[in-house]
Amino acid sequence: MKSQTQLKYNRTVKGICSRAAGYAKYRSAKKGLKYNIDSEYLISIWPKDSKCPILGYKMRPAQDGTSGQDKYSPSLDRINPRLGYVKGNCEWVCSLANSMMTHAEGPDLIRFAEWINIRYK
Repeated sequence: MKSQTQLKYNRTVKGICSRAAGYAKYRSAKKGLKYNIDSEYLISIWPKDSKCPILGYKMRPAQDGTSGQDKYSPSLDRINPRLGYVKGNCEWVCSLANSMMTHAEGPDLIRFAEWINIRYK
């Protein structure tokens, strides 16, 4: 079981970025992707206002006290998935935005956005 100190650290930007760098390195090795980022780089690209640049939600760790995620949790996105976790190809977004991008392709997202605009004007 993790100590209270470790849980608090995991909820800081530094802790989030440190863990994300480790996970990205693991996923890169597993998928054969390029990797050249580290926690300092991830801290440097963290949004100054902690808001998801796509949906505008303030990103924060899951509120249940675990390492789980909810829709507001920060998620490291590869802008171009084929390029891997390399400098200039990563951004922080909320889990909801990342999930939407992962499960839908560009044309589908555009059609969805157009439908939303018509439906809720």
